[in-house]
Amino acid sequence: MSKLSTTRFSRVGWLQWLAIIVMAAAGAIVTSIAAMPASQTNATTAAQNGGAIIGAFVFGMLLPYPLGWIAGRLANRSRNMFLLVFWGVAAILFLGAVAKLVRAG
Repeated sequence: MSKLSTTRFSRVGWLQWLAIIVMAAAGAIVTSIAAMPASQTNATTAAQNGGAIIGAFVFGMLLPYPLGWIAGRLANRSRNMFLLVFWGVAAILFLGAVAKLVRAG
């Protein structure tokens, strides 16, 4: 077997995971800022806002890796394609949260 077929193309280092966690947390914070209208403070709205914050964090953490893995597999185990899709999806999710804040404010 060649070295290419035995190496894992989808390995992500701890520093990259840390960056994804920070991006997901920042996206959740931005989502929480955009989701807090001052006039609505009842329990149902607070629960919905809490769910939106948790969902934004989980979605930002869990979506980039599988999409990157699928793209890397389709591109013949290409690490460059995996990283491109991995960071591209993470950036799109973060920028979507920022756009939501800009639109709400």
